[in-house]
Amino acid sequence: MYIMLDKNNFLTTVSWGGILEDGFEMEDFEFTETIRAYRYINKEIILDLERLELLKHEEQAYAEIEELRNFIDETQDVVTQIFEEEILGIDSDKKTIAEIVKKRQQAKMRIQELREVITNE
Repeated sequence: MYIMLDKNNFLTTVSWGGILEDGFEMEDFEFTETIRAYRYINKEIILDLERLELLKHEEQAYAEIEELRNFIDETQDVVTQIFEEEILGIDSDKKTIAEIVKKRQQAKMRIQELREVITNE
């Protein structure tokens, strides 16, 4: 098995089938978690539980971001249509417009918060 490490000795890449350029050979190791949660210390691969929790938190944040982006994408056509109707003088339900726009703004703010959490970890 060949592995590659980041600057903090966490695994970034593992290959069982080929040689990795800039990697080095190790004995085979059975991973039970994502490889990025493992650290190479004193010629051993060790699961870093703190890193594992951070990665799980990061994964949840990315999933929430994707969900929020999908909401924004799904409502884009509705918002565009409403504003076009307004420009054309067609009455629209102002309450519905305000609710959609407010929810979209909240989603954008939440995405920004999640991005900050991810980059600060």
